[in-house]
Amino acid sequence: MIRPVYFIEHLTLRSWFFFILPVLIKKKRDSDIQEQICYYWDAAILSLMIAKFTAYAIGVSVKKLTYKMEDVRDEEGVSVRLKTFYKDFSTIHTKITNHSIFKDFVEEISLTTRLPSYLSKSLFTYSIVDTKTCDHLVNSILLIKIARWKSFNHNGNFDGEIVLFMRKRIWSWIIEEEAARHGVELIHLKSKRNINYKKKILRIVPSYILNALRYFIRYKREDNNSVNYSIPCAKSHPRIATEYYGHLNLDQPECYSDLFFLQESALHGQDIFLMFNLPMDPLNGKKQVELKKHKIESIALSPHATLLDFSSIYNCKFFPVPKINELDGSGPEIKWLNEKKKDYHWTRLYWFKLFSRFNIKVYTHWYKNDSSHMAIADAIKELGGVATIYQRSHESMGTLALTVAADIVFGFSGLVADFEKQNKSKILYHVTTGYIGDHRFPLLREQAMEIRESLFENGAEHILAYFDENTVDDPRWYHGHDFARKNYFFLLERVLRNENIGLVLKPKAPATLRQRLGPVTDLLEETMDTGRCYLFEGGAVQGSYPPAAAALAADIAIHENLAAGTAGFESALSGAPTLLMDFEGFPGSKLYELGVGRVVFKDWESVWDACRDYFFGKNNIEGFGDWSPIINDLDPFRDGRASERIGTYLKWLLDGFKAGLDRDTVMADAAERYCNEWGQDKIVSIP
Repeated sequence: MIRPVYFIEHLTLRSWFFFILPVLIKKKRDSDIQEQICYYWDAAILSLMIAKFTAYAIGVSVKKLTYKMEDVRDEEGVSVRLKTFYKDFSTIHTKITNHSIFKDFVEEISLTTRLPSYLSKSLFTYSIVDTKTCDHLVNSILLIKIARWKSFNHNGNFDGEIVLFMRKRIWSWIIEEEAARHGVELIHLKSKRNINYKKKILRIVPSYILNALRYFIRYKREDNNSVNYSIPCAKSHPRIATEYYGHLNLDQPECYSDLFFLQESALHGQDIFLMFNLPMDPLNGKKQVELKKHKIESIALSPHATLLDFSSIYNCKFFPVPKINELDGSGPEIKWLNEKKKDYHWTRLYWFKLFSRFNIKVYTHWYKNDSSHMAIADAIKELGGVATIYQRSHESMGTLALTVAADIVFGFSGLVADFEKQNKSKILYHVTTGYIGDHRFPLLREQAMEIRESLFENGAEHILAYFDENTVDDPRWYHGHDFARKNYFFLLERVLRNENIGLVLKPKAPATLRQRLGPVTDLLEETMDTGRCYLFEGGAVQGSYPPAAAALAADIAIHENLAAGTAGFESALSGAPTLLMDFEGFPGSKLYELGVGRVVFKDWESVWDACRDYFFGKNNIEGFGDWSPIINDLDPFRDGRASERIGTYLKWLLDGFKAGLDRDTVMADAAERYCNEWGQDKIVSIP
């Protein structure tokens, strides 16, 4: 007899009584199975209480679907989340972009802009926050795969029926195809039809009135009914603009800095324009003093991103959004495409005005995880400037989540350029520079030796370094706090038990570490009290010190997340034997070429035993912690000059604009100079 298992994306009273309960009653009547299970991802309390009561009456148990994303794997042990990101979604993306709806829409767009790439990249959006944001296509595909995984994981050789109740959203046909491919019966829950009075009103109110209202509501709400726009107009000389993301450290070059390229080049502070947009780490008096010392002008892009007076705020005054030619049609996909087109034009116009006002000719940043950088690139192109993206994190496979459309991309290696081709990126000049943090290694050695000596003085004879990744509240979409607690508990407990072992901890987000560790914090404090455990702290968004700070103090370094890999990569470049933990299952990564049991490990017991054997001369594992077989593919330079190369390249661009040259000439000249100095193979075009 077929045993059905039900899954509900979002349980509401309306969906329960009008759609879900009738299906349960019908299927219950057709089945002899006495007890059936109905899982839900999210539910309101009242809806859940009523659903449980009515379901019990027909022999159905309603339970919250609990799991940890790192446990969700396919039959081959591969992470479902990572497989979706790096493999499956590419096929889905191709089907959508080749569909007549998408193709017809794009054909109406001028190919001189990056709007087609903007729309294409917008298809790949993923949320790790909670199930309420699951309207994203990637999240929807994951719901299907998780339902299948749970059914088989809970019931072994499951031969029953998997039924998923899901809100209907755009691209529903591709979602239905994926559900059928995974043996899941998909039942769409119709949304309650609401009359969109707002839209009806917007159609009849003149645009200039709407713009005035938007301005009034937005800025009066934001900060005590007052915003000062007394900002000077464009300076006489062109400048480079970038955004602050938690790291200034202009007088601490051994630490992370969002202006690393300034520290390692002939650029001057007057050449830089720094923008603040982080409410969690706003522009304040201390930062302003540091910036003024280096003659760097700064601005906050929101009242919430500064603690200073209003003269430091740039909020673009209301402006008439240009008339957008929308594609006719009433389907949800057409509406989505038209809405994204509006978003692109609004973003482009906002940055156009900002760049124009402050005479920005070069924009550089690392963030390429969404499509906004493409609109920014078109904004500065319209002003005759150049948009650049620099690689900040290690990449070991291609993924559409990292598609780029920019003038210049600074990447670690030629391998990354190959990934960009797989990602369908469009880059005029991909410039191989090496890893951008290697200039910090010699600056960190003295402090690392002091930490090492301190641990030795307290009894340590062998030292481990450990790098973690951040965790989130809901473990169903990314690593949860229990994941961090389990990992830290193992290491801390073993260090306490082994009095000759020292530990250096370099968390990604030290500001929230104790909060996320919860009860394990007591164990952390106990271990630190021994004097054999050192914790790198500091940093509002992420830690200020790079992984090399810990690696250089250790005999062996361990990075907890192979799929991320950047901390482990930096550690290996610094010279420390470095091991990687793969708790999710990511065998497609290039890092697996380093070997399971040599560099890649899948559980704590095996890695601990290998480290102990290494410490006491019992480890005969060839290539233990050794990255040399692939290190040249990851960074062909390894000379500590990557930041210098980027800074110099940016200066060449800026000097060209100061000389009055056009953008094409400026880019061509810089590329020629770079190739002459570092080799013709270091720059490629990705059309």
